[in-house]
Amino acid sequence: MLRRAGPESWSIAEDREGTRDALIAAAVADRLEAGGRVAEEALALPDPWESFVYLVEKICELQASDRILGELALRNPPSAAVERAREYGHGLMRRIIVRAQEAGALRPDWTLEDIAFITWSHISVLAATSTVAPDLWRRNLALIFDGLRAKAAHPLPVPALTEDQLMRAMRG
Repeated sequence: MLRRAGPESWSIAEDREGTRDALIAAAVADRLEAGGRVAEEALALPDPWESFVYLVEKICELQASDRILGELALRNPPSAAVERAREYGHGLMRRIIVRAQEAGALRPDWTLEDIAFITWSHISVLAATSTVAPDLWRRNLALIFDGLRAKAAHPLPVPALTEDQLMRAMRG
């Protein structure tokens, strides 16, 4: 779409959307393939709960190491190719979720759409703590998993933030 910048000039804002979408899809193709591989690996695990945990943990690891994935989680798919890859991954993820629920490991009212709460909070935790406690996202994720379990909690993998770390994180 062209936007008028002044009386006699034009600025190209989102001109050539097809080209822009193709560039975005190409830039994130390897990331989407990695996400698909994670879902395939998770589905291959025999234990339904471990399969679910593996899936979510690996997605969060990918986001922790690559902020573009976080941006993709916050936004609508930028192209049809990205949407197709997302649909494929979501199909695998739904199978993992249903299997964990049928085994009685995952709360029965949890849906694939609820994963947005995890990825959104994960991105916020990364943004707030990456410079003061880079692995703290693992603690947050463990708390989330314990809340999603059908049975009992387990020890957390990393210690809580200190008061000083919390204040530094809150100041950005």
